Amino acid sequence: MERITSRQNPLITRLRRLGAEKKARRAQGVFLCEGVKLVGEALRWSAGVETLVYARGKTPPEDLPQEIRLVEVPEGLFESLSTVE
Repeated sequence: MERITSRQNPLITRLRRLGAEKKARRAQGVFLCEGVKLVGEALRWSAGVETLVYARGKTPPEDLPQEIRLVEVPEGLFESLSTVE
């Protein structure tokens, strides 16, 4: 597990862009899902989850495949992923 605290981190920048731009998601061939239910479904159906970002103080799903990058972020940073400045 890694921790990210900066909004300028390349992963956070990428996620914010993906959340805001359908064109970026299509160009990269990825999707972005948010929330316990959607993340759970993506994991359940082996949707090719690359990275799981969760807010500090929350508990990530158990038994994640080893290849999934697990990233913890502060609560405020997590909520601002879809906000582009």
